[in-house]
Amino acid sequence: EQQSAATEQISGDIESVSDVIAETSKSAQQIASASNEIARLAAGLKTNVEMFRVGRAGEMTLIKEAQNRKAAYVERPAFAQ
Repeated sequence: EQQSAATEQISGDIESVSDVIAETSKSAQQIASASNEIARLAAGLKTNVEMFRVGRAGEMTLIKEAQNRKAAYVERPAFAQ
């Protein structure tokens, strides 16, 4: 009888550990997905920020690069003239 109760206790404990492992795995997948989304957003932000350059006098210049990044067109905003 004691052995049967101990076996049931161990079985319940193993099931609990299994549930915790499943939840941990699910949380890890969610964290990985969120990390990938943050990396994607950071790359987009970097691309957007790279479009601007601050000159020596503090004026901001908008730089539009061609897709092949070989040629660049520089446009000065009206406030910088």
